[in-house]
Amino acid sequence: MIPDGHGRVDDDPKLVPRGEVVEECREEGAPQIVGLEWALDGKGLRIHAEKSRSGASERAEVFFEAGSVVGFRMLDERDLYNYFNAGLTSRIAWMWRVTSGGWLALEQSRAWFNAELWYSGLVEYFIIGKDDCVSVLTNKPPVVNRQSLPK
Repeated sequence: MIPDGHGRVDDDPKLVPRGEVVEECREEGAPQIVGLEWALDGKGLRIHAEKSRSGASERAEVFFEAGSVVGFRMLDERDLYNYFNAGLTSRIAWMWRVTSGGWLALEQSRAWFNAELWYSGLVEYFIIGKDDCVSVLTNKPPVVNRQSLPK
């Protein structure tokens, strides 16, 4: 319940997510996010995704350099309806670069969010999983490594 006098975040047009495709879906649906690792010692942030399809399994690792990551969050897809409602869906792609709106815009609306003083060119990447989604605030694009495995 939202107290009287307080608007909902999804009512603010500045916070409606818009994005560009980074990784298209080869088939309908998103992969399953099966792991997330964070380490400051040069290992950075690694997100592991896997998708099984007719006789084969495809794995992908999305890697963000440690010094470039400002923050990350993982939420259940049901809590991110505003992204899907705005067209950032797994029917098109499983990874998006959010160009406006989204989590970064929400953080920028807070008076004390000052990460942009330390990180120039900050952007949000939105990774869609079958059940969970990961948003990453970073100033460098990720590296995606894929591996196909026979079953």
